[in-house]
Amino acid sequence: QFVDPFTGAGRYVPGSAAGSSAAAPGADPFTGAGRYVPGGAASFNSAGASGGTDPFTGGARYVPGGAAAPSASQMPSRPSPASSAGSITIQSNEYFPKTSAVQFVAANVDGLLKKLAEINASLADAEGACLTDDQLALFSALIPRLVDGTCTSLAPAEMECLIKLRNWPSSQLLPGLDAMRLAVRRCPAELCTGAVGQALVQWLFSQCQDCTSLGCLVALRVLCNISGSQDGAVLLRQHLEQIMDLCSSVITSTKGNHQVAGCTLLLNCAVFVRPLDELELTASLLVPISKVLVQDCVDGEAAFRLLVAVGTLVCGVGEGLAVADSLSLGARVSPFTKSEMPKTADCAGLLLGILPSG
Repeated sequence: QFVDPFTGAGRYVPGSAAGSSAAAPGADPFTGAGRYVPGGAASFNSAGASGGTDPFTGGARYVPGGAAAPSASQMPSRPSPASSAGSITIQSNEYFPKTSAVQFVAANVDGLLKKLAEINASLADAEGACLTDDQLALFSALIPRLVDGTCTSLAPAEMECLIKLRNWPSSQLLPGLDAMRLAVRRCPAELCTGAVGQALVQWLFSQCQDCTSLGCLVALRVLCNISGSQDGAVLLRQHLEQIMDLCSSVITSTKGNHQVAGCTLLLNCAVFVRPLDELELTASLLVPISKVLVQDCVDGEAAFRLLVAVGTLVCGVGEGLAVADSLSLGARVSPFTKSEMPKTADCAGLLLGILPSG
C-alpha cells in the first residue's frame, strides 16, 4: 500500500500526492496551507470529454483555470457494450482514444518563488549559479504569467534565468525543474526545439538515474508537459526508445506518484504516435506496455492511464489491434475489470469490447 509521506502544512514538500492510487476518491492533494509542491496536479484538456468531466482529475479535485470537476456521482455512465458490438470504434467513450496530452499544471506560485529565493541565498557566489536580484525579480514576474497563460514566449533574459537554474547543485534542483515544468507548456518554441530542446531532454533524463528520487518525479512531469505541444511531441519522438526504457524502469520499481507519472508519459506518447499510423512506432509502445500491464505491478490510477494508452493505440486502428492480438493484450486487460477503482474497471471493460479475444 502506497503511503503518501508528504503531509503536514507549512513546509516545502518535494513531490505531491497527485494521482496516487492511495488518495481518497476525489481528494484535492493541493490543500496544504501554503505548501510548495513541485510537479503539479495532472489535468487534461477535457474538450472531448463527455459532459466536461475529466476522468484524469476526478470529481471535486482542483482543476486549475476552471471550476471543480463534477463529483464522482456525476460521472457519465458507461456506454452500453451493445452500442459498439462488432465495430472497431466505440461511440461516446470518455476514455479513449485520447487526443490531447495529460499535463501537470497546478502551481503554488508563492511557494515556488519563496523556495527559489531561499535556495539562491544559500548558494555560494563562487559557484556562479546565483541569480542576481534583477533575475529574481524577473522570475517573480515570469512564474505567475506562465501559470495563467499570459506568457507565450520567453525573452533572452528569461531564457538565461531558466538555463542558469539547471546549473544549481543536484540537491537544490527541484524548484528549477518545477519552473521548467511550467515553462515548457507555454513556450515550447523556445524550449523544445533545436539544440536547446535536445539539451533539455538529456538534462531531464539525467535527473532520472534514480527512479525513486523526487527529481525523477518532477522530471517525468516536465516530460509529460513537453509532450503537450507539437514541437514537444516532435522532440520526444526522437527519444522514444529511451523514454520507453525510462518509463518501464519507473513503473516496475516504484509506486504512487512516480508510477502515475511514468504511466502518464506513456499515455502521452500514445497520443502523439496514434496519428502517425506507423506499425513500428505503435508496436514500440504496446510491447513495453504489455510487459508492465500486470496487476501485481500497477493498479488504480496508474493502471487506468496504461489502459487509456492501449485504447488510444488500438481503437479504430487495424494495425494496432493486430499488434495487441500478437501480444495477447486482452488477457492482460481482463483482470482490471475487477479493479476497485471504478473508472479503471470501466475502461478495462470497454477495451475488452474491441480487443481480439484470441
